[in-house]
Amino acid sequence: MVLTATTAIRIARDRHAGRQLQRTQRLVDALPELPFAVPRSCGDPVVLEGVTAVPTTRLAGICHPPGHGEGAPLRELLEAIHGLPIGPEHPDLAVRRAFSGGQRWREVLREEVPPLLPARVRSEAVRRAEALCALPYAPTCFSHGDLAGENVLWSEGRVVAVLDWDLATYEDPAEDIASLAWWHGWNVLEELTDAATAERAAVYRDSFPLQMVAFHLVSGRDHRALDQVIARVVPVLQ
Repeated sequence: MVLTATTAIRIARDRHAGRQLQRTQRLVDALPELPFAVPRSCGDPVVLEGVTAVPTTRLAGICHPPGHGEGAPLRELLEAIHGLPIGPEHPDLAVRRAFSGGQRWREVLREEVPPLLPARVRSEAVRRAEALCALPYAPTCFSHGDLAGENVLWSEGRVVAVLDWDLATYEDPAEDIASLAWWHGWNVLEELTDAATAERAAVYRDSFPLQMVAFHLVSGRDHRALDQVIARVVPVLQ
């Protein structure tokens, strides 16, 4: 990422990532007006020797402190995104569960992630993976896929911008809800949804540590980065 006063230039350093970056930007540019800003294009993509750069508007706001949050603005955020008239046939949606392996996500979480973890947490990792795999079908909707932390910018108690739409696709809305509750505190969950959706959100929440390891595994990150994320998730699994 390269930042100027008005522009944020996202850079992908290989061809595959460059194609995904352009796909995401087409999706963002196609979004209708929302009650918050999104990083729309402010110029054409540039591709040079396999490196892709996409210039977007730089958005203002601050990251909400973790651990607490009010239900009303979070509900408004969810309603705005989940109510978007983007159909499941849209060509620029991400592959479902792309973060943890796409179509292989079950195999990755069940068979490839647990052996990478210390023996003392492997059974818990398997339990959480099986719980996610066993979730019953739930109606899907357009979802952001990573509604937490620095991806949601705030000002004066309201959401003013949402970044990083790379994982946006049709998904169980409970996953977005779990992301918000993971960041803002699980006690906010009852203000965001009904009991059945909250139960599914808890399963997604429990799977997030495994998904973090899966992401580093399937994206081919170096061993040091993988070791670092494993060190972070082990205390959570314990």
